[in-house]
Amino acid sequence: DRAFCNNVHKLCIPFGIPTILAITFLFNPATSLFFSIFCAMEVMSQEFHKWSHMTKAEAPAIVNVLQDAGVIIGRKAHGLHHVCPFDGNYCIVTGAMNPFLDGSGLLRMLEHWVYKINGVESNAWKLDPELRERTLA
Repeated sequence: DRAFCNNVHKLCIPFGIPTILAITFLFNPATSLFFSIFCAMEVMSQEFHKWSHMTKAEAPAIVNVLQDAGVIIGRKAHGLHHVCPFDGNYCIVTGAMNPFLDGSGLLRMLEHWVYKINGVESNAWKLDPELRERTLA
């Protein structure tokens, strides 16, 4: 169980205050608002992920409300990511894009590209060699 600052600090570098300030001065208000919310959600994504692994009793009450409402990723939706064949449900903010991303094959394509560029295999391939074969076919 990581403390908040330890959990999100690495994402504050690319998505934190300097980025939000730059966005504010470079874009119109509507675009600035969109990217500010995007950056805030990206920073918080690690906390959302952490909370999706907690029981209802362990998570703060507001987190349970937000998970039940589908605003942030819930335990059940994220739990699907941790079962074989490990080929989907990667979204850790809300999970709303999982059906599109899982159905489109986009993530498999990106895994294939990363592998072709640097030879690094997806962790999911190590757990499911059949997924590796399907991705590289």
